[in-house]
Amino acid sequence: MSLPSIGDLAASLALRRQNAELKGQMARLTEELATGRTSDVTARVQADHMRLADIERNLTVLSSRATATQEVMITAGAMQTALERVMADTTALAHSALLADGLAGPGSVAAVAGEARQTLESVVTQFNTRTAGQTLFGGEKVRQSPLASADEIMNLARGAVAGAKNAAEVTQMLDSFFTAPTGGFDASVYRGATEERVPYVLGAGESVSLDVTAADPQIRDTLKRIVTAALAGDDTLPLSRTARQDLMRQAGEGLMSAGNAITGLRADLGLAEERISRAASRIAAESSGLQMARNDLLSVDPADTANELESTRFRLEALYTVAARSARLNLVSFLS
Repeated sequence: MSLPSIGDLAASLALRRQNAELKGQMARLTEELATGRTSDVTARVQADHMRLADIERNLTVLSSRATATQEVMITAGAMQTALERVMADTTALAHSALLADGLAGPGSVAAVAGEARQTLESVVTQFNTRTAGQTLFGGEKVRQSPLASADEIMNLARGAVAGAKNAAEVTQMLDSFFTAPTGGFDASVYRGATEERVPYVLGAGESVSLDVTAADPQIRDTLKRIVTAALAGDDTLPLSRTARQDLMRQAGEGLMSAGNAITGLRADLGLAEERISRAASRIAAESSGLQMARNDLLSVDPADTANELESTRFRLEALYTVAARSARLNLVSFLS
């Protein structure tokens, strides 16, 4: 009786096919063991593709919200830092201005006025701060620096008080310049938007507004007090020494009150930061829950995968042994 057999070429092709299949299984099992997730998603979820698609979609939405929340957190933090520095600068100037009355010699007012001009430059720089290419205190005009330069503000203020003969007139003219509904500050100093920024969406029906601008009354008043201290030592104004000391005292007292007002702005920002932080925690928790649900759908058992990998490796080694023995067959071996 003759035994069924296949030709050498057919046998070689069969061995190659089995080798390719076993190598593919080895690669798949190795990847699954390393990642802990199945590589054949369709076979795993079977008819439950809708659930997996819904999880993936929600994770994508949460990822974008997490990014947006991180950005608004950075913006709020930068605004808080800027206001903190403004408070530090103005508090130091307030102390200097209040002490100027008690210092001997006419140079005391001039020295504090010089400090005031430096403070104005620092404060303007803080309110013109940019984060990620966008200004913080200009409302909707995020590409435009909200305040004119310190030199421009001083020149405008000098023009506004030109002709003043005493401290009362300087104070009145500056009040008009900084608070008039048209002209003055709004026309020449503040260059941001009158509209507030659109609230930032935090998800779950929640949003937060970072609506502090350099045109807010508290900030206007702070700038006015700094300018008052700087003008107290300005040689272009025909003021007596007593008038200059009166202006400096008013500036110091006003800056102490302005510091309290800016503290209020910082407190409001702090509440916004707390809400942003809570939203970030909520988003992180939701993402974690969805990732766990996805893992439940797609995860593989490490022990079973390792056993299957070992079994496949053994089969592949056996195949190599068979192939090697087949390759050593020759006519002498066959006839002996």
